[in-house]
Amino acid sequence: MKLSKRVFWMGIYLLIHFLILSDLRTNLFQLQIKGVDEYFSTTTNELSISRIDSRIIDFVRTSGTRKSPKVITYKIPFGFFFLIGLVGLLAVSANRQMYLVLILSHLAVLLLGSLVFYLSINVNTWLLAINDLFTRYFIPLISVGVVAYAVLEKKKIDGDEKEVGRTG
Repeated sequence: MKLSKRVFWMGIYLLIHFLILSDLRTNLFQLQIKGVDEYFSTTTNELSISRIDSRIIDFVRTSGTRKSPKVITYKIPFGFFFLIGLVGLLAVSANRQMYLVLILSHLAVLLLGSLVFYLSINVNTWLLAINDLFTRYFIPLISVGVVAYAVLEKKKIDGDEKEVGRTG
């Protein structure tokens, strides 16, 4: 793909990301956390809310055995790391499968994370650790990793073409 075409698609995606996707993520998150603040303010629990933002919530777990409190984070996918991943894939002219991997992995985390968040609030709060794992590790890893993998695939394909050119 030509550079001008890649820059065009990056611009289109940035517009979509900031004008549409950002609002969708905010609305979904606000729907998910409706009533969570009231629930934690009325229950005496070792878990409390330290921050609620437009698309992120931080819980603090305190217990007698732990010297310092543990912060557990839940954040909606398709945010900054998705933006970095998609722009990176456009920059390296990745094949369509890489875009699909990125989108489906964020969608899977959105669905699983939403289910786990619901269960952790309504059933057992220790499940929030799963969302923390998704937020802190899986989303950044898959978003940056898919770009790195696309670059390696490009080099492999280019290397194979050069090898064929030498032998053929």
